[in-house]
Amino acid sequence: MKKFILGVICGALIFGGSSVLADSLSLVGKTVDGEVPVYYNDEPLVAKAITVQGTSYLPVRTIGNMLGVDIQYKDGAVYVEKQEEYEAIKQQVMKDIKKEMRKEELKSEIAKLQSANERIQKSLEIVEREIEVGKAEGSYIEGSLMTKQNLEKSLQQNLQKIKELEAQLAELEATEE
Repeated sequence: MKKFILGVICGALIFGGSSVLADSLSLVGKTVDGEVPVYYNDEPLVAKAITVQGTSYLPVRTIGNMLGVDIQYKDGAVYVEKQEEYEAIKQQVMKDIKKEMRKEELKSEIAKLQSANERIQKSLEIVEREIEVGKAEGSYIEGSLMTKQNLEKSLQQNLQKIKELEAQLAELEATEE
């Protein structure tokens, strides 16, 4: 990603600045004020930049090769090519964003199911107390028993769904490593 950003900045400086000032600025006949070292990720490059009237000029071929960009000089002009890398980076970023969004969706769904299970557990405790009281009093408890059965079934379904979602989340996270 750093290469891409550096490439965009270099391209903007080289092409944007030179096209705007092309008519009024020419280096022909100007003297080089000095050379300055160029560093990429704290590593010095072999080629140095030059300064002319306070402006630094990077060695295009060295920077291009470092960034994996094809630099060609033909017909009196410099050609910089390799836009497919931009598209590949763009596609990867979009894929990563979608993956992160999916992970957040899975985490949210798991949290909702866990919260629902907590409520089901509390309801189960209440129903179990009602069953105990009903048995002790000899009351009709058939409805409470059905409610308990339905709550336990919902709890098991939620636990199974959580297990499936956690497996999907683990699979997504494993692809990052």
